[in-house]
Amino acid sequence: SVTPASVEAFYERLSGRRGELRELLIGESSPLVGIALNEFESLAGAPLVLAMKSSVGEARIAPPGDTPLEADTVLGVLGDPELITEFAELHLLTLRERSRTFRELLDPERAGISEAVIPLQSPFVGKTLDELRLRRRLGISPLMVTRGTDIY
Repeated sequence: SVTPASVEAFYERLSGRRGELRELLIGESSPLVGIALNEFESLAGAPLVLAMKSSVGEARIAPPGDTPLEADTVLGVLGDPELITEFAELHLLTLRERSRTFRELLDPERAGISEAVIPLQSPFVGKTLDELRLRRRLGISPLMVTRGTDIY
């Protein structure tokens, strides 16, 4: 039997780090407007992006890395609350401590988050997530990749 768990509990168990779900609203004055999500994720101190909702689109779990960030986009992020606050202030983002946009999408009673182990002989070894095209081919949206204690 599988017991539903919160995203925060899953993250802490997997990474060994405390994490809380927050929402970041990208305003028109943010220097992040116009960059791709994968650029956002490579910024120093960037929290883990779980979900995204643009002003005209629907909310998505693990959006593609080439998705551009626009004004009025909401990001559902996970990480240390103090570090998220610092990141938001540095990049002129509005911080929401309670999830409004993604509450239902990330509800453990409705959404599934699982862990997969890739064996050494797998054809996935040595390929990037972009090369694997997991969302298109298999309908899988990776949230994070770990190796030992490192999170990528």
